[in-house]
Amino acid sequence: MAKLDQSEEYRLVTHPDTSSDLAEFIPVIRDVEETMTRVIVEAGGPLEGEFAGWLPVSVPVIDRAGTAIPFPAERETLQAGDVAYVIGTPADIARLDQYEADRERARRMVDESAEQVEAVGDD
Repeated sequence: MAKLDQSEEYRLVTHPDTSSDLAEFIPVIRDVEETMTRVIVEAGGPLEGEFAGWLPVSVPVIDRAGTAIPFPAERETLQAGDVAYVIGTPADIARLDQYEADRERARRMVDESAEQVEAVGDD
């Protein structure tokens, strides 16, 4: 066994006797296709007012004004300023992007229809 040099500094690193949830989680996420990203809910944007459970991705946590909402209920309503951390495959993330675009298009159509109804009512 080699002796330690007393003129050197050493760092002692130990491993816990039992594994932690994090230690068990890390190898699992290395082998999966899913990825995690974050989505900021904008005021008036397509995700504002949506339920977390209705999105085409999993939402394990929402950061609302610095307070974490872990594993939000399916009917937890997203609010402007929320940061939703989402997990999904690249295809799921693309569906979320498309979902946002579709919701925005639908919202514009509703707004335009309402304006047309108002214009007819003003005549």
